[in-house]
Amino acid sequence: MRRLKLVLMNMKLKRVAIAVPLLIVALIAWTRFRQRPSSTSRPLEHDSVTPDRVPGGSVGLTVGETSFFFDGKPFRILGGSFHYFRTHPEQWSDRLAKMKAAGLNVVTTYVPWNLHETVRGRVEFAGLFDLGRFIELVHRMDFRMIVRPGPYICAEWEFGGLPSWLLHDPNMLVRTSKYQPFLDSVKEYFDKLLPLLARYTYRNGGPIVAFQIENEYGSYGHDPDYMLFLKSLYEKHGLNELYFTSDGDEHLEEGSIPGVLATVNFKKDPLIPLKALQTFQPNKPLMVTEFWPGWFDHWDEDHHRMPVGEFTQKVDAILSMNASINFYMFVGGTNFGFWNGANAGDRADLTTITSYDYDALISEHGDVHPTKYKAFRELLEKHNLISTPLPQIPRNSPKIALGEVSIKESLQFEDLVKLLPGQPSVQKKPTFMEFLGIYEGSGQSFGWILYRSKFESAKTLKLKGTLQNRGQVFLNGKLLKIIRGNEKKVLDESLHLDSLLEEENVLDILVENMGRVNYKELNRERCGFLGTVELDKKKLSPWQHFSLDFSDDFVKKIKKSELWQSFKVERSPALYRTYVSANTVEDTFLDMSLWTKGIVLINGFNVGRYWSVGPQQTLYIPKPLLRQGSNEVIIFELEKAAEKVSFISWPILNTRIEA
Repeated sequence: MRRLKLVLMNMKLKRVAIAVPLLIVALIAWTRFRQRPSSTSRPLEHDSVTPDRVPGGSVGLTVGETSFFFDGKPFRILGGSFHYFRTHPEQWSDRLAKMKAAGLNVVTTYVPWNLHETVRGRVEFAGLFDLGRFIELVHRMDFRMIVRPGPYICAEWEFGGLPSWLLHDPNMLVRTSKYQPFLDSVKEYFDKLLPLLARYTYRNGGPIVAFQIENEYGSYGHDPDYMLFLKSLYEKHGLNELYFTSDGDEHLEEGSIPGVLATVNFKKDPLIPLKALQTFQPNKPLMVTEFWPGWFDHWDEDHHRMPVGEFTQKVDAILSMNASINFYMFVGGTNFGFWNGANAGDRADLTTITSYDYDALISEHGDVHPTKYKAFRELLEKHNLISTPLPQIPRNSPKIALGEVSIKESLQFEDLVKLLPGQPSVQKKPTFMEFLGIYEGSGQSFGWILYRSKFESAKTLKLKGTLQNRGQVFLNGKLLKIIRGNEKKVLDESLHLDSLLEEENVLDILVENMGRVNYKELNRERCGFLGTVELDKKKLSPWQHFSLDFSDDFVKKIKKSELWQSFKVERSPALYRTYVSANTVEDTFLDMSLWTKGIVLINGFNVGRYWSVGPQQTLYIPKPLLRQGSNEVIIFELEKAAEKVSFISWPILNTRIEA
């Protein structure tokens, strides 16, 4: 009996000897897991993680001969693009809930490099548009996620998501393996972005199941070394999920990578691009990475819509071919601040408006589309793609009219210049904003650049060079000429000065960056004026360069300035201020149709550009920007001001006004 007790005791000791080290290892692993930082130094939340989804316990999204598989089971991607950077973060959950109610299972987003690294070397994924916070919210709401990290994203976004400081280098070539400084910059940025994304992959317990490599590269060029360079960075940083490329069907060969899934983007007859994809890539599932249910708008063009009949017919055809689909866009948004892009034109670029409503199934202001949202749900039921009954169509959030408000104060342009932080840069001749030495050598990215010089007398003035995008020429504060241009147009403009001269004369050239081109032609997207000014055939020099970029520091000085005066319509350009009272805080729309061209700041937040040429006449003011009580409204008007503004309860996105 005593011998039996000793044997049992030894067995217990052996179990303890084995169990204790295992327990220690488990505790260490758990501690490290809990301490793993996100982009905002918070642990990744795992509300919906189950044991079969922990690292090593699943295979994620894979490719079969005719369909996708998820953890070994057939899976149809029903996705929608939602840009976290175009919707106020306090409204993300509202938009995601409406996506869930529509029957989607995947959320797709781009990551704009220039938003997260506005100054070279300062990469920030937290702040207002916190990438990690967005991914965690998508995860909690039980979506899968597709991420398109760039570095180029197009997206009708400023410079296609590339940071303008790249253009500080006069020899810069982007989206190519042929220019090492570009590759070095991409690597430095991806060395920060990709480890963040790797924390949220499905195999690491997060929602991300696939990554796109670059973006529609076939429409830009054919550079396999560049594409493989990006792929190698993905692999280096552990993005161990499905990779894919996306292109128009006519560019599949140029934009694809051997061994990487190719997908298509379109809004035309689905049969043509899907058959082209099937021919190019047989024995692989069909995937539409971008089906466009609407379109974006340029200033001075008509508003775009896709009728529900056309929408239903095309989506039905896609689903009938057993294809997966992602709607670009499913959720509309706003190009806040100066973030809108442009398309190249022959003599002037076609700039994108502030609203990115896109006639999407969920609008810029969060309303479900009156016909297309329901039509899509019905198509899912028709094709047996809904396993459980969908909830009722969500209600739209309230919209309020705060009424008409008179302008209270004005601030002259000369006083505005006095408020600019720092000293102006002095050059022999005008140069592009990207070449300025400000922001630690990153140059100026956004807004306006003012070129100023002084002279005594002259009869004629001649401007030669390149002006991009829109310039106003002033002599002693009086407008002489408005000039639209781009890098294709050689500027050669003569102006007569006789009747406007004073004893000492100030010549101002105020140039607006209206949004850099985001598609195709990118290497010459510098903004401002590069050239010479001649007075009676003699070159005028030197020139002061002032940066009116409405940075946070600049806006703070404007708000606190004691130079504001009682309202009067000032000689343009000028600042104007008023206050609107809100007893109840909800979404609203600021009607700027009586004004001409400029930007609006609500409580210091730049909500974007307005321009009377349309089609957009209102600016969407999201509820989170307002507060109960008094709300400050500051307007920078370039031309003709009005005496009032109106806050109304509906958007005006389809009205053009002849100049």
